[in-house]
Amino acid sequence: MIDSAGRLAGGSGPQSRRRRALTWQSMGVVLICVLADVGMFVLTRPVSGPGYAIVLAGTVAADLLLAAPVRWTREIAIVHAAVAAITPMLLPSGPEPAQANNAGLIVAAFLAGAWLRSWPAVEALGALVIGLMVNQMVTAVGAWPERAVVTLTSCMLPWLVGRVTMARRAYVADLERHADHLRRDRQAAVRRAVARERGTIARDLHDVISHHVSTIGIHAGAARRELAGRDEAATRSLAAVESASRSAMLDLRRLLDVLHGETPASGDRQPGIASVDELLDGVRSAGIPVRLATDGRGGELPGSVDVAVYRTLQEALTNAVRHGDGTGVDVELRYRPQEFTVTVTNGTPARVERPDEGRARRGLAGVRQRVILLGGTVRYGQADGRSWRLEAGFPLEET
Repeated sequence: MIDSAGRLAGGSGPQSRRRRALTWQSMGVVLICVLADVGMFVLTRPVSGPGYAIVLAGTVAADLLLAAPVRWTREIAIVHAAVAAITPMLLPSGPEPAQANNAGLIVAAFLAGAWLRSWPAVEALGALVIGLMVNQMVTAVGAWPERAVVTLTSCMLPWLVGRVTMARRAYVADLERHADHLRRDRQAAVRRAVARERGTIARDLHDVISHHVSTIGIHAGAARRELAGRDEAATRSLAAVESASRSAMLDLRRLLDVLHGETPASGDRQPGIASVDELLDGVRSAGIPVRLATDGRGGELPGSVDVAVYRTLQEALTNAVRHGDGTGVDVELRYRPQEFTVTVTNGTPARVERPDEGRARRGLAGVRQRVILLGGTVRYGQADGRSWRLEAGFPLEET
């Protein structure tokens, strides 16, 4: 009666709490059965001989067995049937029924119908019916129709209620399992649809962007070769365009691999702190001075932080080229045992409305999300009214 496995399990999870609650409820049922059977027996039967004490002790013992593990349900029903059959043989005959374990017998019939499989359940019901019929025949109280009604209400009815209750619970459990399977199938279908859509996006990106970026690189290379030796400034700018287009194609291929669910090859790593010089040279080739300062002893950063630092610096430099006053950019990299910090400061012109300001805000929002995802902090804004500063800190131990 305690649980379906007949054990009292420990632990602290929701299942353990439910088992403990079921245990206390089972103990409450046993206590009520003992009080009801003993109280009714004491109030209706006068004390008479040693049989009185034997019946009383047998009733209490049979009721206490209701708290035994479920695997003993059939035996518990047989014990209650035996108590019901022996009780009138140990008590002097009288006008009142000689049944001491009425409440316990009803509960035993319910448990037999609820917990036992078909044949053991029928065996337990048969034992209860026989025990109760023997009790009524020995006491010779009431006619056969009355005895049949007593048998139906005390044995058959609780047994059937137990069968119906457990069958309904099994049916509801099957419905819940079916609903859970349907929910998992829908989630799997959504994941497959998302994967297909990501593949479609990847193909579209490759077809559209790679064509235009490659065209830009080809034309920039052709123009650089035509101007070689005649215009050094234009040659450097076109070389920077070529380099930027190649970098864009590499980044695009990496993103397409991610969208396709593929793992990039070991030799095709994401850019990191080792590529900072190349990134700064690209800004310098646009005619903007870039000053790099390093504080602390450099070392290899974790992979996720390494990529995040590069992308943060890339976004800050892009904004400096777009919105700065062209006087220069100061980049500071600070190495600490528990944190790595990147700071980018650039001058700003007078406040004007820019058509691409929304895109800049989206870029900074992406930086914030990337840094916060790694447990870091990011601050950006006007530093002293004439310059813009972005500072991002990345914790190393947490990462």
